[in-house]
Amino acid sequence: GYLYFADSLKHAKMLVHSSNSPEAIAVGRKRFESLTVLEKLFFQEILTSENVQDHILHFRSMFMPFHGHQGTLYRIGEVILIQGPNNDGNLETIRLTDILFVACKAKYNVVVKGELYTNEFDHDGIKYHQYSGSNYVKPTAIQRAVLSTAVLRKIMIFPDVDHLDDPTCYITIDHLRPCIPLKVVYVIVPFYPEIGDMIKVTGTMAEEVLLAHVININQTLFTCQEIGRA
Repeated sequence: GYLYFADSLKHAKMLVHSSNSPEAIAVGRKRFESLTVLEKLFFQEILTSENVQDHILHFRSMFMPFHGHQGTLYRIGEVILIQGPNNDGNLETIRLTDILFVACKAKYNVVVKGELYTNEFDHDGIKYHQYSGSNYVKPTAIQRAVLSTAVLRKIMIFPDVDHLDDPTCYITIDHLRPCIPLKVVYVIVPFYPEIGDMIKVTGTMAEEVLLAHVININQTLFTCQEIGRA
């Protein structure tokens, strides 16, 4: 409920060890803003409370100590994944435009705002990248505002290779996702053999497979010399 803020990421991490583990720590310079009546009503709906005070604090970044391995710093302009507003399990992609600390009932609540990216669809439904399994999204003018508890993790977006000059849709790169949705049975992993390795090689006939012992490697020509065995 208290407002925790730090002037640097290092200072924010120090606060984590010296406080009661706040949900989010504001980082950097703050900007004070008085709320209009309509703005107060907007935040009352998000916080489900009528006790929103007449001011908010804007920050450009926040540190969430329970995200990732040692906490995660979120900055304005970054793309993040959030829980959908209906709590129905759907996830949404937004680009952060504001990080707000809203005073309510003598404590501060953290609200993040951003521009919504919606899913791209094809004839099968939501469009997915054929190799990574990541979904495609496209930017919209819709603004989304949620509590920081709805923030899941950072993601990256990359323009579709067919529209690099004028991207109309993006591929999401969910590099921090808890699991990789593999859709193939076999995965080919390239490797460089080393001297002493036992490897399988094709014999003089295409269907012939031999077991070989590597005795020399030429890293310039990317070849290796081996002693073949039956």
